[in-house]
Amino acid sequence: MTLTKLNPLIAVAMSVYKNDNPSFLIGSIESVLSQTYQNFIFFIVIDGPISKTLQDILDKYENEIKIEISINNKNEGLAFSLNKIINTIIGSESTKPELLFRMDADDICAKDRFQKQVDFLVNNPEVSVLGSDCYEINENGKVIGKRLMPLHHKKIIIKMPRHCPMNHPTVALRLSIFENGFRYRSELMNTQDYYLWIELAAAGYKFRNLPNKLLYFRRSNNFYQRRGMEKAINDHEARKLARESLNLNTSLNFIYAHTVFIIRRSPPFLIKFAYMFLELKRKIQRLIS
Repeated sequence: MTLTKLNPLIAVAMSVYKNDNPSFLIGSIESVLSQTYQNFIFFIVIDGPISKTLQDILDKYENEIKIEISINNKNEGLAFSLNKIINTIIGSESTKPELLFRMDADDICAKDRFQKQVDFLVNNPEVSVLGSDCYEINENGKVIGKRLMPLHHKKIIIKMPRHCPMNHPTVALRLSIFENGFRYRSELMNTQDYYLWIELAAAGYKFRNLPNKLLYFRRSNNFYQRRGMEKAINDHEARKLARESLNLNTSLNFIYAHTVFIIRRSPPFLIKFAYMFLELKRKIQRLIS
């Protein structure tokens, strides 16, 4: 889909959950509102009951013209909330955004994130899903690492049977994807993005990652403990789907998937070591590619 103008209207999608950190939420919202690119609508879904502190924060933004807030009566999960935003946009009779930007309630956008991604998508109409590298920050906002993704479509597809090759909170997607019927799998409470990328890749959509670090991704102290068995199983099934859907069902991809699944069932310190090893491997691959 070719963007109809050089300054397209974009939609930003965020879900707020009861366990979200109030100070992180403020930083996240403010990083969106202070973007150098300002032609956007910011959709925030309150996913079930939240604390008074979180509600008070969101109430302060209710008169912000760029923000639209809706509420789920109960916790439905991220995929449900994102689909709710997508369906609202598509069903609207007013001017519709042409791009959907993802954002989480504890991350921080670089000030020029929207501008850089809009510029790229305007100039590269063949690309439908655009992510970027990002910094990792701890709970105090200190940079503790980087998340480097494969940059070009071919390498993104090759990597898909082994790991999710897109940093979900950095992604911008063309709304035409969802007008064609694609949605996040609302029955999943995690790994929703990975499944969507696989389905879009199998349908022929083009991917790209920018080398710019356009987001500060929050990695909490209990990051490795939170990635439990359900997440490990969903990731394992996603890798199987990728192998089969993308005709990449090689023995190496099969062995890799099962090795990762075994590691994910290990104690947290071993999981942390494995993630550090994988991140180092990705950095080396980026340097030599």
